[in-house]
Amino acid sequence: MKIRFLRAPKTTELGDDDPRFQIGDVRDLPDPSGERWLRRGAAVEVTDDAATDEEPSREQAIEDAINNLEVGHEDHWTKAGKPEVKALEAALGFDISAAERDAAWESVSKESA
Repeated sequence: MKIRFLRAPKTTELGDDDPRFQIGDVRDLPDPSGERWLRRGAAVEVTDDAATDEEPSREQAIEDAINNLEVGHEDHWTKAGKPEVKALEAALGFDISAAERDAAWESVSKESA
């Protein structure tokens, strides 16, 4: 399973970043290991080999994080039905603005329509 890291995985009880992985890295990992990173929101699965050649844009990383939010999880969505900025920031490992969230949400919504 190929995955792209959206944030540096934490490896110690202190929450230190694992130096073996960087944001944007694409790795081919065994399914159980890759699925663990997906569930944690630290990575997205890469299905297009061409997509592994370049680092994702900030907007693409936000879109990927939106696609990995759990549908129906009340901490992941606002009452208006938009992705929660805090949930996205937790998945991404960096701060984003509501405007960035809105732009990525608009793009994701168009793709799924």
